[in-house]
Amino acid sequence: MNEKIERIKDKLEFYIKTNQYQPIETENIELKDASTKGDWKSIHETVCAFLNTEGGCIIFGIKEVQEKGKKWYKFTGYDENNEENYKKIATVFYDDKQKNLLVKDYLQFEIVDFLQGRICILYINSLPVQEKFAFYEQKAYQRTLTGDTEISEAKLLQQKELKENLSLSRELQLVPSATITHLDVDTLNDYIYQINRDVKVETTKPDIMAAKSFLERKKFLINNEVTTLGMLVCGKSPEDFLGERCQVDCYVDSVIEVVRDKKVLKGNILSLMTRAINFVMKNIQVGVSPTNGGQAITEYPEKLLRESINNALAHRDYAQNKYTTIVIKPNTSIEIRNAGLFKKNLLIEHHQHSIPLRRILPDVKRNNPLLVDILKSYDRYEGRGIGISVLTNECLNNKIDLPYYKFHSDNEMSLVIRKGKLLDDEISSLLESYNGFILKMTNGVELTEEHQLVLAYLIKSERENQNYRYTILLTPDNNHLQAIGQLKTWGLIYEHELSTSNIPVFIVHRQLLQKDFIIELRKVFGGAYDNLSQLHKDCLQVVYQYTYFANNKSLTASKVSNFLWLKQKGEVQNHQLKEFDSFKRKIRKIFEQLQDEKMIIKQENTYCINEKFERIKSSLFD
Repeated sequence: MNEKIERIKDKLEFYIKTNQYQPIETENIELKDASTKGDWKSIHETVCAFLNTEGGCIIFGIKEVQEKGKKWYKFTGYDENNEENYKKIATVFYDDKQKNLLVKDYLQFEIVDFLQGRICILYINSLPVQEKFAFYEQKAYQRTLTGDTEISEAKLLQQKELKENLSLSRELQLVPSATITHLDVDTLNDYIYQINRDVKVETTKPDIMAAKSFLERKKFLINNEVTTLGMLVCGKSPEDFLGERCQVDCYVDSVIEVVRDKKVLKGNILSLMTRAINFVMKNIQVGVSPTNGGQAITEYPEKLLRESINNALAHRDYAQNKYTTIVIKPNTSIEIRNAGLFKKNLLIEHHQHSIPLRRILPDVKRNNPLLVDILKSYDRYEGRGIGISVLTNECLNNKIDLPYYKFHSDNEMSLVIRKGKLLDDEISSLLESYNGFILKMTNGVELTEEHQLVLAYLIKSERENQNYRYTILLTPDNNHLQAIGQLKTWGLIYEHELSTSNIPVFIVHRQLLQKDFIIELRKVFGGAYDNLSQLHKDCLQVVYQYTYFANNKSLTASKVSNFLWLKQKGEVQNHQLKEFDSFKRKIRKIFEQLQDEKMIIKQENTYCINEKFERIKSSLFD
């Protein structure tokens, strides 16, 4: 009996002796009466639910009683006359093709003393993903909180598609020349320890040959041959057999020689994940939060880095003998380059449209589901479609800049995680320059930070799509639904004309992405505009934008220099301070010239376009 069940048993003895009640049943613990009148149909449904979900434990011989609003536990005990019923449990389940499903290896019984009698404990291991779902009387059940519910048709269909994909699974490819002796029993026992943490479902193995049945059940062995999965999880020297498939090359790419670093990591999947994450954490900046007692903070969210690296190794294409690469560009980005691509049905691609789309649907399917199931035992993979949604959520929480993917070939891609903020100074400056236009669209309602973040996400997505980069589709099915709905109602975002009813692709109002006002400025200044330098033209562009679209028109030469610098180069870095000061002086000089030429005028402490411009002879033009 494992420690958790021992503690539960002790609590039940205490509650029964003292006639007290506290809830015991959880998502993986169930109490059942196993007397002669026991409800065996209900028992079968619960076993089915545990098999189909995350496993669990049934304690037979104790039942929960409720009468007149009061609850208590009644000890009914283990009845030897029901032994055949216990044995029958392993025989009543079927697969989706109504073929008998052998689940004996996933059930383990234990009879223990309890008060003045005995109880029976049934430990149930979750079925491997390739064998789910188990059906009982033509229904498949799942565990939901403390109850058993029927699995929906949609989920059954999804699982059926997954099983079909598994038949082509790359993780189950056989490894030439590898035998069971090339697997490490200590590493295997560590995995068994992980799956036994909540409920004991498997015994540790004295040697690797004694583990053969378990290895076959977990698909580490198929027909006595080692699979890629088995070598990745518990291979002794996996690099000798898998080559670059179990290798991660890590770099720090810097122009400063002393900062550069490189590590070539080799080994099994868990070792690779741990050492790759350690390399990244060692080579990114760590600051100290002014709040929370001076807690250390990293320049990228630690959970995001762990999730991204773990996902890259969990979902890569293991049929390709290519190593994974992690490149850190200090103060800029982290790039994870990997073998494999998104499935075509997850890509939204319209390259030839005037507003090109290169978006990726959030993926809840798993490329290597058996490996993923194993990694979940080690808390290296959370499941529930998390992974890619962490990227979106951390971005919308303004903890990183917009992430994107880029494809290098037909079978290799990169994820680029950029340092910074989604709603950065450049986007804030852009929205400020259009705040008058925005208030007209919203009927005077100020945008919240959430509204601004959604606009920033869509603006930056469109920019990256134009640069042949793929961004994650922002959909209404996330926690920003209300912001998306309001922005759509106001007309500040709308659906791309190539959207479908099932997959809306949102883009921002075209005014917010107008690249220039050349036509408008030529109407005001005529040929005089064309004779200006590009920097003079850029200044007039910003003044025009603020004159006709901003609400707060307190425009200065300093604000224009900030706007242009952010637009062209991003936030000012420490090594750019002198260059930035020189740039600001140049803009102030240009403003003096434009004001002398009467192209801009100052009214109520703000610069604006002079609509009554008349050209005068000047060295600026002639």
